[in-house]
Amino acid sequence: MGGPRGTPVSRSARASRRGGGADNVRIAPATSTVAGGPRLKKRREKILLAGDTVAGKSYTWMQMAAMFYTAAKEAGEVCPNFYVIDTDDTCPTAIGPGEEFEYLSWENGGPIIPLPCEDWQETASQAKYALEEAKEGDWIIVDVMNRVYDFAQLEIGDRKDINIDDATVTRGLNGQGFGAFEGNVWNLVSRVHDSVFNRLMFSTPAHVLMLAHITDIVVERGEKRERMVMFENVGVRPRGRGVVAEIAQTVVIIWTTQDVPMDGGKRKKRGSHQSKTDRHIYVTKDRGKPFAVRDRIGNTPVWTKIEELRATKLMPENILSDEELAETESLNETLDIEVEEPDDDE
Repeated sequence: MGGPRGTPVSRSARASRRGGGADNVRIAPATSTVAGGPRLKKRREKILLAGDTVAGKSYTWMQMAAMFYTAAKEAGEVCPNFYVIDTDDTCPTAIGPGEEFEYLSWENGGPIIPLPCEDWQETASQAKYALEEAKEGDWIIVDVMNRVYDFAQLEIGDRKDINIDDATVTRGLNGQGFGAFEGNVWNLVSRVHDSVFNRLMFSTPAHVLMLAHITDIVVERGEKRERMVMFENVGVRPRGRGVVAEIAQTVVIIWTTQDVPMDGGKRKKRGSHQSKTDRHIYVTKDRGKPFAVRDRIGNTPVWTKIEELRATKLMPENILSDEELAETESLNETLDIEVEEPDDDE
């Protein structure tokens, strides 16, 4: 139940609400009863932010909520809400008692509304709640999106009475390919995942920020052309279903590095020095346009850095030439398959 908790609307209820059994189908353009006409929807953010475990993915939306809250308070305005579909158990360490952003909790009159999820049914219900409640200017946060894909796999596995851990190992040992399922079952997994993802992308007036863990690009696995174009320059890609990065309008990778102190040409003994950690950002596309910008973040909030990069109007620097693109497409033709394969390597 949604989150506060709610009961999903049944398929039959949705059909009757649209006037529909089989005798009243209105799908084709010629028979549609919905009034058409030109209108321009307001631009909203559809951001995928991927990064390693210490890069500050979750801290990004916490800082955003704090910045928006402070700005709204100073201007005497209402702060936008942050509906956090929390699949990673992040909110308790963000807005729980004694935590840094406790004052931002909805219980304290703040904008952060936690929607915890532990399986697919809770995820679907909490997404429904966020989609119904979020208004223009609000934010829907998914922390993290790749776990939504994991939950979809577990849901299909349960319904087909398949233990996906055992099945994955068994298929691997038998040389039957990656993952727990046959190709057609992966299509079912994708359909379940997309029942939430598509609504986040196309059926809400709110901004959407999706977080994801990262994994290495593995060329030998035949990474799809779109992923190679977007992520080859950094060597990593977001975990989860690949379509998320393809449809998101802004895709950002953040990661951390540490210096390697040297002593006479050799690395210093571990524990004998204080390492310095730095953060970096790579924007592979922004608001639907190729961007390919890499920069250092340091302690700058990620949202602030994105706005700074947008303000500079930097030109794309790593766009494939027509010849390179043709070569990539030719290579990709040998990798195409009829059914969907799993998008992740977990």
